[in-house]
Amino acid sequence: MLVVDSESSNRCLRVVIVIENTSYTYDSRISNIARTLRRERHQVWVICPRYPGDPWKRVEHGITVYSYPLPRFPAGVIGHLLEYIYSFAVIGVMTLTAFFKIRFDVIHICNPPDVMFLLGRFFRLLGCKFVFDLHDLCPELWQLRYRKWPLGHKLVLGVERLAVKAADHVLVTSETALQRIRDRSGIGYHSVTMVRNGPNIDRPSAASFKIATEWNSIEVGYVGQMNPQDGVDKLLLAAHHIRHDLGRTDIRFVLIGGGSSFDMLRGMASQLGLSDCVSFTGFLAPQDVVARLLPCALCVQPDPKNRFNDSCVMVKSLEYMALAKPVVAFDLDETRRVCGDAALYASGNCPRNLANEILALADDPALRHNLGTRGRRRVEEQLAWSFSEPRLLDVYRSLVKSKAGVRQLAV
Repeated sequence: MLVVDSESSNRCLRVVIVIENTSYTYDSRISNIARTLRRERHQVWVICPRYPGDPWKRVEHGITVYSYPLPRFPAGVIGHLLEYIYSFAVIGVMTLTAFFKIRFDVIHICNPPDVMFLLGRFFRLLGCKFVFDLHDLCPELWQLRYRKWPLGHKLVLGVERLAVKAADHVLVTSETALQRIRDRSGIGYHSVTMVRNGPNIDRPSAASFKIATEWNSIEVGYVGQMNPQDGVDKLLLAAHHIRHDLGRTDIRFVLIGGGSSFDMLRGMASQLGLSDCVSFTGFLAPQDVVARLLPCALCVQPDPKNRFNDSCVMVKSLEYMALAKPVVAFDLDETRRVCGDAALYASGNCPRNLANEILALADDPALRHNLGTRGRRRVEEQLAWSFSEPRLLDVYRSLVKSKAGVRQLAV
């Protein structure tokens, strides 16, 4: 049990962080946020779904993580609706129980889905502060996946507006998201802050990494979610072009992660005749992801260009650059802003163009080394999590002051 003196208790908050769409184990953003808050002597609890290998309760770096079981639901709108109803009920019980046990000061809710804001609004009525951590723009995601349901897009847009206005403070991950949220919600500049995703750089510098240049085969890495919007199907089509149309048997692919499209993608790889050159690992622990990516000569971010992906800062590319890996990606707005000259960009959402850029790196060891070094330098000089921490801490310091003011009024 954490013990603090009366003076420190006026500076510290009890924070509950809620995640619905992934496990804390695989959410590097929330891991970074939780550890930063803990270093500032705040008490932190996390509630999230349990993935294979996750215990129902664990304590890491002084952060207590509670994981609830998440059954598999069918794909599509109905499946998402059932998942959100179930998760809302389970998380609601867990947060209410936590409130009566520890009387937390702040509930930090991550989207998607935006509808979880109802819990934040409820706990505001009980005197808590509500931070809404907007990871994804759900209206854009809805348009991308469910175009035939235009009424649903209006509903999701309305829920987003309610969620943003219900929060004491809103966090966003990119400049694009920041501007869109301000434009369509009408909230003031003081109520929303960009806290960009960023990797920790407690790893060696780029010079310490061995760039794979001398192998007889080139391994191409991918790590991340495998959902319809993530473009892994385009990566498989690029792999098919490289292997079967161009006859390149020296290029291999390793795909790390999982998601709603995982089984479909494995079947697609088999149908395309890629079983001997594409391997799927499933989810790996963070340290195993690093170990598996290190032998890769280059890494790929195949998310296609669209209004949703243009707004996202992709964690995968940040992790690639932190490992001094050159990146191939489609030409997304935020990706170009983040990766700059550390990546090659494919045009037109075309798998063949993606394949051509992969081969440009595969066949040019010097270019791979140069791009990898540039990427690592960008992380060290402007993109690491340490550059995002001050903005997060400014938000929480304002909450501390607010809490102190309430206590003075109570006295």
